[in-house]
Amino acid sequence: RSKNDATDRFPDIVQAVTALPVRSVVLDGEVTVLDDSGKPSFNLLQQRASLTRTRDIRASSVRLPATLFAFDLLALNDRNLRGETLTRRRSILRQLVPDAGPIRFSDDIAERGVAFFREVQRMGLEGVVAKDAQSAYEGRRSERWLKIKTGYSDPFIVVGYTSAKDGSDQIASIAVAAWDGESLRFAARVGTGFDERLRADFFHRLEHDRVTQCPCDTVADEKQVRWCEPREVVLV
Repeated sequence: RSKNDATDRFPDIVQAVTALPVRSVVLDGEVTVLDDSGKPSFNLLQQRASLTRTRDIRASSVRLPATLFAFDLLALNDRNLRGETLTRRRSILRQLVPDAGPIRFSDDIAERGVAFFREVQRMGLEGVVAKDAQSAYEGRRSERWLKIKTGYSDPFIVVGYTSAKDGSDQIASIAVAAWDGESLRFAARVGTGFDERLRADFFHRLEHDRVTQCPCDTVADEKQVRWCEPREVVLV
């Protein structure tokens, strides 16, 4: 959505897409980093995406391999497919994308939506996307493409924050961590769900608890974060 170019960050994905037997292609999909159980891990993806040095990125392609799950096909060999039905687009996509490797076809479950959603809940995943099989491609949210979250949440410890870009006394996001055994491990930055009053209140509370170093034992490269004492707990 922000139109950032991620080519340099994911050379393994680039190589896989380049190897597809086509002259040109436009895919829609989601880049993930899978954990040891095969589940997408936002924390691992953040570690991977935060790297900037070429040497570190190359090493991470082995240590934290990325996977692009392709779920839609907008164009193929200069042919615009957005007017075709989702069923037709995915039928072509299934023939194009391999079953394994850095780029994979994102499978679907037809009709059994309630049972599928309950299984996603049981696995502790974020949610599902429900799509009208006969819909054309739209580059925006619509009634034909719904994101349904499971409501899965956990308590996290606030370890820092980023301030508003306009210089006002408000937070833009909070940095949160979780206990991993005896270690406090950095988890992510959270930037939604605050009203104006809470933004200002949290800013002054966290500013009062400022520290010079990250209180976590494990942390990603977060240069914009102002660290604080791990006192506050939030449900994310």
